[in-house]
Parts: sequence; C-alpha cells; structure tokens
Amino acid sequence: MVKDESGQLVPATWEKVLTRAAGALQGVQGNVVAAIVGGLADAEALISLKELLNRLNRENLCTEEVFPMAGALSELRSNYLLNTGIAGIEEADLLLLNLLLY
Repeated sequence: MVKDESGQLVPATWEKVLTRAAGALQGVQGNVVAAIVGGLADAEALISLKELLNRLNRENLCTEEVFPMAGALSELRSNYLLNTGIAGIEEADLLLLNLLLY
C-alpha cells in the first residue's frame, strides 16, 4: 500500500511501489539514509538491502538479530561470495556439486 495525494493508504502494485521508492531515493544524500531490518527478514532481502545502501555510500544497517560478523569486515557480501564466479569456473581450485537423489 502507498499513500495517495490526500495521505490515505491505498492498494498498489509492486511496480508502482518500487517506482515510487526509487523516485524517492533519487537525489537523496547518503547520510540521511538508514535501514532497520526485523528478525524475520530472509538472507536475500538483507543482502539486497545492503547492496542498495552500498550504492548510496552508506553503512547504516541495523538488525534486531545478532549476526556473526567475524571476518566479514563491513561488507556482508563476503559471507556469500566465493573466490571464483561461474564465468571463471575453470579456474576454481575445487568444485563441490550437491546432488539430491529421490
């Protein structure tokens, strides 16, 4: 839901919500942006939010849960990036395949 011109909350599509959010963030100085994440946020949403903050040159990400950050520096991406991407898989030292057989 989004607020209309009169300030009332009205139903909206995801496209409208995201377009409106992007418009609101354009031209905003990074020092006025922060994010607070609840304990039930999934990893994908958390990483996406952190990427958005990085693009705005901000580090203000607060969580209700304690996440282990040992060795992660200030970048959450280090928790899920591997040393070789798919494009350079032939250069990998080791490749682990996980197969599920039913």
